[in-house]
Amino acid sequence: MLMRTKKLDERIQEYIDKQFIDVKGTQQLFEMKEELFINLKERISDMIKEGDTEENALKKGIISIGDLNDLVEEMKSYGQDEMKQSIDTKEAQHISTKGMVGGILLFLFGIFASSIANYLLGSQLFLMTSCLFTVPGMLLIIYSLLIKETRKRYAMNKARARRYILAIGTFLYGLCISIIVYLLPLELVALVLFIVSILISLAILLPLLLTGRSRLKKRGDMA
Repeated sequence: MLMRTKKLDERIQEYIDKQFIDVKGTQQLFEMKEELFINLKERISDMIKEGDTEENALKKGIISIGDLNDLVEEMKSYGQDEMKQSIDTKEAQHISTKGMVGGILLFLFGIFASSIANYLLGSQLFLMTSCLFTVPGMLLIIYSLLIKETRKRYAMNKARARRYILAIGTFLYGLCISIIVYLLPLELVALVLFIVSILISLAILLPLLLTGRSRLKKRGDMA
């Protein structure tokens, strides 16, 4: 089943890449192709569920998204506008950098506040303070890294990056709460909470990992 899905994904990606073969690779083109892939994959999957063969569903799906010439021309025009690309890239880098700085400051404040809380009031308040400040700082740093375009990789789609953060955050907060409950002590409740947080995280994370597209840039697209 997984092999069949992977083969279908490759065929969809091959079709989309073929449409934009003469277009210069940019972050905007990468995001456009990812949107088209998701849209086409959903249509084909729905048709297969309704009883169509994979081959027939693929043909119908391609017809259903219509003529892509306007999108191709739009992306071609954008690929030739170096000033617009430069402005968009700088703006995106600025947002990512601000997130990184904010995340690092929050993380460091969390460590500082947790240390004081531990010294004055003990380990339980240390863990609660960590959950309040250190974990959000870590999540903000990770999110900023995911949406950052580099010389070798395109930035991840923001909606997809948020889902990764939701999965990681669920696990980290589940871990924090489980440790606090364990120290009450309520060992069994802590174990159940931890297992539930892992299952929820995996439920969010696995579809992302299985449907992830490569963000690596081709040699000619690297700045």
